[in-house]
Amino acid sequence: MLRLMKEKESIHVVNDQFGCPTYAADLALAIMRIIRSKKSKVNPGIYHYTNAGITNWYEFAVAIKKITGSNCIVNPITTAQYPTAAKRPAYSVLDTAKIAATFPVEIPNWEISLEKCLSLLK
Repeated sequence: MLRLMKEKESIHVVNDQFGCPTYAADLALAIMRIIRSKKSKVNPGIYHYTNAGITNWYEFAVAIKKITGSNCIVNPITTAQYPTAAKRPAYSVLDTAKIAATFPVEIPNWEISLEKCLSLLK
Protein backbone atom coordinates (compact mmCIF):
# COMPACT_ATOMS: atom_id res chain seq x y z
CA MET A 1 0.00 0.00 0.00
CA LEU A 2 2.78 2.43 0.87
CA ARG A 3 4.44 1.94 -2.51
CA LEU A 4 1.18 2.17 -4.43
CA MET A 5 0.16 5.31 -2.56
CA LYS A 6 3.49 6.93 -3.44
CA GLU A 7 3.36 5.90 -7.11
CA LYS A 8 -0.31 6.49 -7.98
CA GLU A 9 -2.79 9.32 -7.65
CA SER A 10 -5.56 6.84 -6.88
CA ILE A 11 -5.93 3.15 -6.11
CA HIS A 12 -8.82 0.69 -5.97
CA VAL A 13 -9.11 -1.60 -2.95
CA VAL A 14 -11.68 -4.30 -2.25
CA ASN A 15 -14.16 -3.47 0.49
CA ASP A 16 -16.01 -6.78 0.83
CA GLN A 17 -13.23 -9.03 2.20
CA PHE A 18 -13.04 -8.89 6.01
CA GLY A 19 -10.26 -10.08 8.28
CA CYS A 20 -7.96 -9.18 11.17
CA PRO A 21 -4.59 -7.67 10.31
CA THR A 22 -1.70 -9.08 12.31
CA TYR A 23 1.43 -7.12 13.16
CA ALA A 24 4.36 -9.56 13.08
CA ALA A 25 5.99 -7.89 16.12
CA ASP A 26 2.84 -8.48 18.18
CA LEU A 27 2.72 -12.12 17.09
CA ALA A 28 6.40 -12.61 17.95
CA LEU A 29 5.86 -11.08 21.39
CA ALA A 30 2.86 -13.36 21.99
CA ILE A 31 4.92 -16.42 21.01
CA MET A 32 7.72 -15.40 23.37
CA ARG A 33 5.25 -14.91 26.23
CA ILE A 34 3.76 -18.35 25.57
CA ILE A 35 7.19 -19.96 25.57
CA ARG A 36 8.22 -18.18 28.77
CA SER A 37 4.98 -19.10 30.52
CA LYS A 38 5.76 -22.80 30.11
CA LYS A 39 2.03 -23.35 29.67
CA SER A 40 2.55 -24.49 26.08
CA LYS A 41 3.80 -27.86 27.37
CA VAL A 42 0.61 -28.49 29.33
CA ASN A 43 -1.81 -26.83 26.87
CA PRO A 44 -0.90 -28.11 23.40
CA GLY A 45 -3.28 -27.46 20.55
CA ILE A 46 -4.19 -25.07 17.81
CA TYR A 47 -4.41 -21.41 18.78
CA HIS A 48 -5.24 -18.43 16.58
CA TYR A 49 -3.60 -15.05 17.00
CA THR A 50 -4.42 -11.85 15.18
CA ASN A 51 -4.65 -8.29 16.33
CA ALA A 52 -8.01 -7.27 17.78
CA GLY A 53 -10.65 -5.74 15.58
CA ILE A 54 -12.12 -6.53 12.21
CA THR A 55 -11.61 -4.53 9.04
CA ASN A 56 -11.68 -4.88 5.29
CA TRP A 57 -8.89 -4.16 2.84
CA TYR A 58 -10.38 -0.79 1.86
CA GLU A 59 -10.63 0.39 5.49
CA PHE A 60 -7.08 -0.86 6.09
CA ALA A 61 -5.81 1.16 3.12
CA VAL A 62 -7.71 4.26 4.30
CA ALA A 63 -6.08 3.88 7.75
CA ILE A 64 -2.65 3.70 6.10
CA LYS A 65 -3.45 6.79 4.05
CA LYS A 66 -4.55 8.69 7.16
CA ILE A 67 -1.54 7.70 9.27
CA THR A 68 0.98 8.49 6.53
CA GLY A 69 -0.72 11.66 5.32
CA SER A 70 -0.85 10.36 1.76
CA ASN A 71 -2.75 12.34 -0.88
CA CYS A 72 -3.62 9.20 -2.84
CA ILE A 73 -7.33 8.68 -3.41
CA VAL A 74 -8.51 5.28 -2.16
CA ASN A 75 -11.56 3.97 -4.01
CA PRO A 76 -13.64 1.04 -2.71
CA ILE A 77 -14.47 -1.77 -5.12
CA THR A 78 -15.96 -5.25 -4.80
CA THR A 79 -14.07 -8.50 -5.15
CA ALA A 80 -15.95 -9.08 -8.40
CA GLN A 81 -14.44 -5.85 -9.76
CA TYR A 82 -10.93 -7.08 -8.93
CA PRO A 83 -10.63 -10.59 -10.35
CA THR A 84 -7.60 -12.65 -9.34
CA ALA A 85 -6.58 -16.25 -9.96
CA ALA A 86 -6.57 -16.91 -6.21
CA LYS A 87 -9.98 -17.16 -4.56
CA ARG A 88 -10.20 -15.03 -1.42
CA PRO A 89 -12.74 -15.61 1.37
CA ALA A 90 -15.17 -12.80 2.12
CA TYR A 91 -14.74 -13.36 5.87
CA SER A 92 -11.47 -14.72 7.27
CA VAL A 93 -11.69 -13.50 10.87
CA LEU A 94 -10.00 -15.80 13.41
CA ASP A 95 -11.26 -16.32 16.97
CA THR A 96 -8.54 -15.42 19.49
CA ALA A 97 -10.57 -16.21 22.62
CA LYS A 98 -8.77 -19.51 23.27
CA ILE A 99 -5.24 -18.07 23.16
CA ALA A 100 -6.27 -15.09 25.30
CA ALA A 101 -7.86 -17.35 27.91
CA THR A 102 -4.97 -19.84 28.02
CA PHE A 103 -1.81 -17.76 27.78
CA PRO A 104 -0.55 -14.41 29.14
CA VAL A 105 -0.70 -12.63 25.78
CA GLU A 106 -1.74 -9.13 24.88
CA ILE A 107 -3.86 -8.64 21.80
CA PRO A 108 -3.65 -4.99 20.74
CA ASN A 109 -6.07 -3.44 18.30
CA TRP A 110 -4.87 -3.57 14.69
CA GLU A 111 -5.09 0.22 14.33
CA ILE A 112 -2.69 0.82 17.24
CA SER A 113 -0.27 -1.76 15.88
CA LEU A 114 -0.51 -0.32 12.37
CA GLU A 115 0.54 3.08 13.74
CA LYS A 116 3.52 1.47 15.52
CA CYS A 117 4.55 -0.41 12.38
CA LEU A 118 4.30 2.62 10.11
CA SER A 119 6.18 4.83 12.56
CA LEU A 120 9.09 2.37 12.42
CA LEU A 121 9.09 2.46 8.62
CA LYS A 122 9.42 6.26 8.45
